[in-house]
Amino acid sequence: MKSMNAPISMNWKNALSEQAALEGQIADEQRKIASLVSAVSVAQENIHSAEAEVTDAERGVGRARAEWTYANNNLHRLEPLLAKQFVTVDQVDKARSSETAMAEALRQAESQLTLSQTKLKSTLAHTNRPGMRSQRLSRSSISGGQKLLR
Repeated sequence: MKSMNAPISMNWKNALSEQAALEGQIADEQRKIASLVSAVSVAQENIHSAEAEVTDAERGVGRARAEWTYANNNLHRLEPLLAKQFVTVDQVDKARSSETAMAEALRQAESQLTLSQTKLKSTLAHTNRPGMRSQRLSRSSISGGQKLLR
């Protein structure tokens, strides 16, 4: 009888050992999935942030273009009036300075837009590069994987 219990006991210990190893692997996979979920979340936030910066920069260009257009139109209205002495030289100089400043503000806004667009492209390229395939997983597919492991 004793000889029969020994193989059963050994099989039982092996089964328990294999179960513990599998449970450890499951815990490791759950940690990997949690890490991937976090990486996807960070990537999505970076993309949303870059998109918001592009939108803000586009609005800045629109605002700067409107201000420059006003300053440019005002300068062109005042210049002919100077010859007729309806305005002073100082008023035309102020209008010219304003037009120049607004033109520069427009160039700066356009540069900011280009920078923001480049940052967005870089962020998108970073999240789509081959080494980042795991980050391209959608939240739903990762969540589904977590449910399977539980």
